[in-house]
Parts: sequence; C-alpha cells; structure tokens
Amino acid sequence: MARKWKLDAKQNVENTRGVIRYNRHWYFQKKELTLTLDYVDAPHDDVPKNARSPDLKYSWLKFTLPLKRYERWQESLAYLAEYVDKNGPYDGIMCFSQGGIIGTSIAKLIELHQNNESDFLTQEMEKRRPRESWFPKQKAFKFILLFGCFCPMNERGTSLIPYYDNITFNEPSLHVIGKQDKVISNESSETLVLKFRHAVVHYHTGGHYIPQDEEMISKLRSFIEMVSIKSKL
Repeated sequence: MARKWKLDAKQNVENTRGVIRYNRHWYFQKKELTLTLDYVDAPHDDVPKNARSPDLKYSWLKFTLPLKRYERWQESLAYLAEYVDKNGPYDGIMCFSQGGIIGTSIAKLIELHQNNESDFLTQEMEKRRPRESWFPKQKAFKFILLFGCFCPMNERGTSLIPYYDNITFNEPSLHVIGKQDKVISNESSETLVLKFRHAVVHYHTGGHYIPQDEEMISKLRSFIEMVSIKSKL
C-alpha cells in the first residue's frame, strides 16, 4: 500500500523490503525527507523454522541442500515484475538483506528490456511472460538503495544464482553496511558493491538493520540530492 513517508532521525522504520516511488515534490526541512513507498511482501511463505529472525514470515529465495544454491528466484522475479507493471512506474527501489538479490535483478531486467537486449535473465523471464507484455510504463530505475545486502556467492567465488556471475549495474546505488553485521559479512556486501559502476558506500557501527541516526539521514539526503540533479527527479 502506498503512503507518504517522512524519513527523519526519529522515525522508526519497521519494514524495509520495499519498492520506492519518490514524491515529485519531496523536500528537506528539519531533517525531513518526503517519499512515497510501496511495500512489497516476498511471495514465499515456507520460511524454515530455524530462520535467524523469529519474525520472518516470507522469503524471496530458498537455499537448497545438497545443491547449495538459491532456488525459486524465477518465481520471485516474475512476481515483482508483475507488481511493478500493475503499480508503477517507480523512480527507484529499496532493498534489505535477501531482497537485494531480487531487487537488483528486477533493475537489471528492466534495463535489459529497455535497451532491447537479451541474456540468461531475459530468457528465463520469457518462459513465464511474453516479452511484449513487460514493463509498459516502467523505465530504468534512477537509483537503488541497498541495506545489508550481499552478493550471492559461495566461499569459492561461484555464484549461487546462475546469472549473477557477470552481472553489472549502471544505476546510481547507495550501499549501507553494518560493521557489526553478524548475518551478512562485510566482505559479501563489498563484493556486491563492485558490481555497481556508480556506487556510494556508507558504513554504520551497528549490525543487520536499517540505521536511523543523523549520519545515515545526512548520507541518504546527499545521495538523493545527487541523483535528483543528475536525473532531474
């Protein structure tokens, strides 16, 4: 459900798995940032009982053994693509943790479609929806916000999702990494950063969550100002 969201150092952010649509008249006064957000729940409700977060009810991906790879990304990608088609267009996307894999993938799919290019990702999607029906209103995202996100690779550097080995991104991105994150390693988050050509990185002193302190708000404000100047948001 869309709603206006004023982000400041005092406000509690309860859910960060979201697609963002920025208000065309957002403003910065008294540390406030006016946005319009659409929250998107992940499509899979078969979360393992031993999940690290007891509050986790939905997931974007399923990690399978003994194959040691992520499954069900195709369904999640098709689900999010349909959501964007029905509710967009959007200026950008914000992702948290596992959601970053699908969020960045939808960004890449939109870019490939807009440029009339094909690769493994578009071929997989064409198995589920005819390409001529894709993204009638959506253009490439103007920015991507990634909080506690990671690159889906194993300890040998092999991608756990087929298309992620050689993927790169052109959208301006803000990567927020917790120095004390015990769920996602800093190394994995930093590997994801290297896949973006226009990345800005912000480290906070905490763990696997969205920081809400003055420094974070200032960094987010600066990033959006930079994007707005370049893209005329």
